[in-house]
Amino acid sequence: MTKLCEIESSTGTLYSLAMAKEVLFFLAFLACGCGSGASSRPPTIKIYQEAEAAPTRFVGEGRLSHPPEFVELSVKIASECYATPLQASEANQRAVADVMSFFKTLSSTENEHDGVHSKGGYSSPFRRREGSLVSCKGTFAKSTIVQMKSSDISKFAQNFDKIQKKIYGAFSKKGEGLTDSPVTFATIVTPRPQLSHQTREKLEKEALRLAVESAKAKFETTFSAACGDGSYRILRMNEPSAESGRPMPYGLALGDAHSSPSTIAFEEIWVNRTLVVDFEFNGRDCGPVSE
Repeated sequence: MTKLCEIESSTGTLYSLAMAKEVLFFLAFLACGCGSGASSRPPTIKIYQEAEAAPTRFVGEGRLSHPPEFVELSVKIASECYATPLQASEANQRAVADVMSFFKTLSSTENEHDGVHSKGGYSSPFRRREGSLVSCKGTFAKSTIVQMKSSDISKFAQNFDKIQKKIYGAFSKKGEGLTDSPVTFATIVTPRPQLSHQTREKLEKEALRLAVESAKAKFETTFSAACGDGSYRILRMNEPSAESGRPMPYGLALGDAHSSPSTIAFEEIWVNRTLVVDFEFNGRDCGPVSE
């Protein structure tokens, strides 16, 4: 009669075996290293009733995509090497106001998918270092991020050309070398396609459902059809990681004001979910699928 046997050796190793009763003591003898000098203490052997359930684990994956709902573009405006905190702040605020005013001509609506916002801190001490040499000692700097969101994706390439001409035409390039002259410059951050919170949450829930179905399909493929609905159940689920694809735009050239018109296209946004699913099943009714 088949039994579930638990053998604990003197080294603390635990062996869970389903085997014929006639060979239990022979395997226990081998497990504890008897006769080889490994240990003189006999193993502890516990015999249980015939196994009713056994756990097994499968990994399921869920993956689906959705077209981007809006594009998010940021411009970092930095004012460096100013003599006082007030001068750095005033220079930065003038530049921010100019960029925000321009952005609002391209995205005048305010909602989850459209709008213009800024975020920044306070002026702080600054110095520019190049190797072992330092310039702008005792000066101050301030940085602000201006962000524009636009749901008019079809016109984004056209608008992006306007943005490049405005930013690179109105602001100096970043201070280079060991100059002590104050400078305010702007850097365009690569635009990113985005989804609303509601859409992303919906996609993530659906991706989790697909991951569960994927794990169930793997279980049912591995074990015979004798495992009916009443023969197994999901014991636990764990999500080891949560990754959502955030594609970059392709065909995007961050050139200067004289660059040729941009060709920008955005791929669909992929949402991926992985689940580790433990199943508990009836050991008598479920068996591996025979090849």
